[in-house]
Amino acid sequence: MDKDLRRRWRGWRQARREAALNPVDRERLMVLRAVSELMAQSPAGLLWLLRFFDELPVAAGQTVAREGEPCRMFAVVLEGQLRRPAAGPPGAALNAGGSLGWGAMWDRRRSDATWLAETDSRLLVMGHSQFRAAKSACPGLATIAGPQPVHFAAERTGRRRRMPVPGDATRA
Repeated sequence: MDKDLRRRWRGWRQARREAALNPVDRERLMVLRAVSELMAQSPAGLLWLLRFFDELPVAAGQTVAREGEPCRMFAVVLEGQLRRPAAGPPGAALNAGGSLGWGAMWDRRRSDATWLAETDSRLLVMGHSQFRAAKSACPGLATIAGPQPVHFAAERTGRRRRMPVPGDATRA
C-alpha cells in the first residue's frame, strides 16, 4: 500500500470515527482542537483524551479559580466567557477554546490567577486524578509541557538511537 493511500485510509477511519460521535461529543472535540496546550495531539489522541474530561456548568459571577489557592482542575471553556477581576490585566478573558490551570496542574502548584464566569458558562474540567491518568497514559502530553522524556527514534537501518533531551546538557 503506498503512502498516499495509507494516509487517505487513516483520514477516512478518523472521519468515520468522528461521524459516529453524538453531537455533544463532536462539539467538545472541536473545542479541544482549539486548545493551545493540546494542539500537538492528533485527532485520535484528542478523541481518546475526551473521556478524561467532565462537563461542568458554571453560573455567571461564580469563581472558577482563585489566585494563590491550590489548583484543583485543568479547565477548558466550552461555552461562555471567563474573565479576570479588576486586579488582573485589563481585557483578560477566556472564550470557547480557552484554558486555565495546565501549568499549575502539571507542576502541582498554586493557581496563578483568579478567574470569574462573566456569563453562564460550560467548562470541560479534568481533576487531579484524571489529569495524572491522562498524563501517564498519553505519552504525547509529555512533549507539550513538563519534563521532556528521552525519545528513541528508529533510523532507516532499523537501529534505535537515543535522542537528546531538550535543555539537558548532561546528555549532549
